[in-house]
Amino acid sequence: MIAAIKPAGSNTRGLLAYLYGPGKHDEHLDPHIVAGFAMLGMPDPGRDENATLTELARYLDEPVSLRNSEFGKPVTDHVWHCPVRAAGEDRCLSDAEWAEIAQRIVQAAGIAPAGDDLACRWIAVRHADDHIHILATTVREDGRRPKLHDSGLRVGDACREIEKDYGLRRLKKGDRTGTRRPSQAEMHKAERLGWDQTSREWLQDRIRAAIPHVSNVEEFIAYLQAEGVEVQARRGPSGDLLGYAAGRSGDVNEAGEQIFHPGGKIAPDLSLPKSRLASNPAAPKNTPPPAAAAPAPPGSRPSRPSTPSTSTSPTKATPRRTSPPSAN
Repeated sequence: MIAAIKPAGSNTRGLLAYLYGPGKHDEHLDPHIVAGFAMLGMPDPGRDENATLTELARYLDEPVSLRNSEFGKPVTDHVWHCPVRAAGEDRCLSDAEWAEIAQRIVQAAGIAPAGDDLACRWIAVRHADDHIHILATTVREDGRRPKLHDSGLRVGDACREIEKDYGLRRLKKGDRTGTRRPSQAEMHKAERLGWDQTSREWLQDRIRAAIPHVSNVEEFIAYLQAEGVEVQARRGPSGDLLGYAAGRSGDVNEAGEQIFHPGGKIAPDLSLPKSRLASNPAAPKNTPPPAAAAPAPPGSRPSRPSTPSTSTSPTKATPRRTSPPSAN
């Protein structure tokens, strides 16, 4: 399970319009609130035809508006947004299960600590089987701002516990290698172009197939290009490869320009730093292998490296002292 906290925003109504909207390709299905800071009396445009997005936004923004009127300086970064997504192979969770998960996420983040009646206002909206969106306004009921420092780390730890408790795919702490399932927009585009796979799936297959056959990053780039993959290389001032982006021929934007996906966006474990190729940036050029040392004779002591002398005068040998035999 991945919970990705987005940069703070300032338009509660705008984010609600996206969450309750149809999506770019009608991929949002049955948007509705599954959890919130106070479900009783919560206006939910997904369940109440008389409720509006503007009404819901004002309800969530009430502490923000009150603080702005008292302090005179408006808060401009008060919208906290965290999508929470299950892995592609996980079972479909119920609304009740997603509600419990959302509650644990906002507690871990510091949005709504357990037992805190003056915490921030928040809701969790579900518009797909595999994920929810948590929206919170980060002004507490007492007018203070919540303590969100290191909230991403705490939320990540909470996700690991949630995976264990709900029998979901277990990720290692800090692991982000779970492959994200194709979006509805990607699948619609592949269908429109007559492709059996989305671009990212197609690129994943070819990149994973290339890695076992190459020994360094330069061979990796050349192999992909030979397989018909469009590649953009990102290099440093020294010419060393720092990263790459790949594209599928024919996958273009509205302006007809080739679309490129960074390696880490194709799949988290396919970024250059995470691949085994990062430790071998280029093959050695005409460098003879180091000579192997001759094996020492059996029973001999290993020789110590010689230390350069700091004096030019010969060193006088010191006679070895032997101790007299002890009396019995």
